[in-house]
Amino acid sequence: MGLTGEVITYSYIIRVVREIQDVMEERGFTTLIDISRIFDLSTHLVSNIVDKHMCNVHKDSDTIYTDVYLDEFRAKIRGYCTALIGPVTVNVASAKLNLAERIFIFLLEGLIISGEVMGSLVASEGVFVPSCFVHAQDTYITKFFEQNGYVEWGFIKRLGISDPRLYLQTKFKEASHSEGIRISESQFVQIKAAIDEAISDSSWVDLNFYLPVSVNQKDSGAMMAPFIKGGDACFLQNAMYVVNNEFKKHCICKLELINMNKAEEEARSID
Repeated sequence: MGLTGEVITYSYIIRVVREIQDVMEERGFTTLIDISRIFDLSTHLVSNIVDKHMCNVHKDSDTIYTDVYLDEFRAKIRGYCTALIGPVTVNVASAKLNLAERIFIFLLEGLIISGEVMGSLVASEGVFVPSCFVHAQDTYITKFFEQNGYVEWGFIKRLGISDPRLYLQTKFKEASHSEGIRISESQFVQIKAAIDEAISDSSWVDLNFYLPVSVNQKDSGAMMAPFIKGGDACFLQNAMYVVNNEFKKHCICKLELINMNKAEEEARSID
């Protein structure tokens, strides 16, 4: 093998390979820079020697690892990640195991693909999320939604889900999705029944008893509008009350009569 100004024999290359193997057998890893310093060779040449003459090794940038060394860390990563009950960042986990982040990710991805580690690696955030955490999170959210009939985005964010809109739209497809909140179909069934009863009984219903406090006037009006399409009722007080039109007219007539009587009393008292 020739270099600028010198020639390296094949026997010398074999000697370099054996030296590398001895170091690798003892430590499990080494770096191209260390080898190049020992033999006074360029890192490029050392890299070529490793690629062409060494097997059962894994090269990551400047570092070379033996398969045995990586197998040991696979076992450590498997044990570490299996014991997790919550998300962990890659930098924290790799530092805990004293392993380079790139190698940690490489080994973890392989373990996830093989099914030896249950979870997902969120590359964009550098976080590993164990499946048990996701399952517990989903179960908790589902129970909350079923018991309360709604769930707010803020609640979802506090549980560590960065995109509550996407999560809730995917998980609760039948729910009503408005800005900042999801309301269950069963909750709407109750609301519709209350509105229908108020309309049929010529009465009114207070939606504050059925809707979460975070629902604003705009959202309330938009969500409730389909229930009063027939024109037999209307909204009052920022769409927080649904009032039967006949009941409303009756109340207005009574108020007008009261006002008229009051005015007559005032007039008589002046006279």
